Amino acid sequence: MRATLSVMALTVALAALPATAADKPKLSHQDRNFVEDAQAGGIMEVQLGQLASERAQSQDVKDFGSHMVTDHSKVNQQLDTITNKMGMSPPNELPREQRRQVDKLSKLNGAEFDRAYIATMVDDHKKDIGAFRKQADKGENAELKNFAQATTPTLEQHLQAAEDIQAKIHGQQAQVPR
Repeated sequence: MRATLSVMALTVALAALPATAADKPKLSHQDRNFVEDAQAGGIMEVQLGQLASERAQSQDVKDFGSHMVTDHSKVNQQLDTITNKMGMSPPNELPREQRRQVDKLSKLNGAEFDRAYIATMVDDHKKDIGAFRKQADKGENAELKNFAQATTPTLEQHLQAAEDIQAKIHGQQAQVPR
């Protein structure tokens, strides 16, 4: 009886321990690359959105930047919740490519910032939409596939808004007398 209770107590104690790496889901190369890129891209979007609210001349660009901070902070938190269950954590710092982008834009102000920031947002969101669609179609982890599929419409809305602002900025630029 005492041995049976000890085995039961050990079983209960082991069940209460945190999952080991062996218990956590293995991610395919596609899934892991998606997570790493999405985490870095999301952090960059928030940082650049914060810059836009400080450095932009156009109210449209400032508002867009604030919208990016709000939306991408929420998306980043959703992805972090998924990846934390897998034993992954967000990066402590941005990868070189994203860091370079933030550094480049942090040196600009006013209309020059507006043009560069919006061009970056158009390019970045086009790339992100492709990556999220690929994950939704070809990813192996169901949670990550669902996350990518659910997030894609938001990214498409961001792209449309950025393209609209870009067209407006270019239209204003063309009207300036020389």
